[in-house]
Amino acid sequence: MEGTFRTCDKESRDLVSRRLKEIAESTANAYGATVEIELEKGPPSTNNDKELAQFCNKICQELNLKSIYTEPTAVGEDFAYYQEELKGIMIWLGVGALSSSIIYSEQISLLPKFILKILKRSTSTCSFC
Repeated sequence: MEGTFRTCDKESRDLVSRRLKEIAESTANAYGATVEIELEKGPPSTNNDKELAQFCNKICQELNLKSIYTEPTAVGEDFAYYQEELKGIMIWLGVGALSSSIIYSEQISLLPKFILKILKRSTSTCSFC
């Protein structure tokens, strides 16, 4: 059997790993079979620092940009390895409405200003997508 799973935190990840092993071993034992388990852990989930999220939201307000906060997701990204060592935030930059076909607008000229303000004021790790 092969598959993947994602969690939003290390504790859940460890629990799912442990339970997968226990269930596979118990099922194999119940049927007189053997099981070989290999779990390859990919990158941890990306967990943005709340203070940095508020900091970025403040900069958005200063530049009259709309900021949308998303609930935590199990996004697996190499950047998350940095976040295990340092406070960090991953920011998805874009323009236009999600329901619109507009890709570019006059607000695109504000994005470099947004990035520069963050870099000038922050000593933390940031990743821009």
